[in-house]
Amino acid sequence: MRPLKSRPPRNLICPRTPRFLPPSNIQAAMTTDQIDDKEHPQLVAFDLDYTCWPLWIYTHVTGPLKPSGKPNLVFDKYGDKIAMYDDMPEILHFLQERDIHVAAASRTHAPNLARQALSLMTLPPSNKRAESFFDTCEIYPGSKIKHFQELHRKTGIPYTEMVFYDDERRNVEVEKLGVTFVLVPDGVNRRIFEQGIEEWRRRHKKGEGEKVVTKRTENRAAGSRGRYRHKLQGLTDTEMDEGQDGPQQGY
Repeated sequence: MRPLKSRPPRNLICPRTPRFLPPSNIQAAMTTDQIDDKEHPQLVAFDLDYTCWPLWIYTHVTGPLKPSGKPNLVFDKYGDKIAMYDDMPEILHFLQERDIHVAAASRTHAPNLARQALSLMTLPPSNKRAESFFDTCEIYPGSKIKHFQELHRKTGIPYTEMVFYDDERRNVEVEKLGVTFVLVPDGVNRRIFEQGIEEWRRRHKKGEGEKVVTKRTENRAAGSRGRYRHKLQGLTDTEMDEGQDGPQQGY
């Protein structure tokens, strides 16, 4: 029997309902010579909640998780679905094929659950486990400044060679370090992904026709390779502001 839903704190915006966007023809669009003839950043990082998948892993999901036997689909304890936005599998394949360092940077209060989802989920067309596409995972509560300081320390990649996709405006603070921040309104899709890369090129004046093969750094870190119960009630406003991956009042 499912437990009764608890009410979130009154000062919080009600969590968004998970939803899945229709797929786009990403493979055709992202394998052209036109894209490869331009320079790419050395590291691309993604938030998880409402960036890679349409839910908050801390509030919408209850462990333990179970594989579904199908690509891009995992079930939680109550049979609710966890899946990435439809364009994400091809984006991750695109980045891995070009040897671009991929990172997860999440401030969720359920890091173990997030890692379990990545370890159980397989992504088409290769059907490799989702965790295998992330070279480095920084998944813990706190300011994203700390996440990127750790990414820089572990990889040696300059901040100016990093692009970060996230659904929360407050995380634009990483731009103080030199990271290119890309606000994601409804999950990462091909259009948002390409806009982010183009913005990074514009800022750093990366010209067309410069075909660059990005090498992973030798000290690459080994990344740790919707039920709707609101678990937020026990958190103070300060804890929510410092940790939870979700919209705060005023955003």
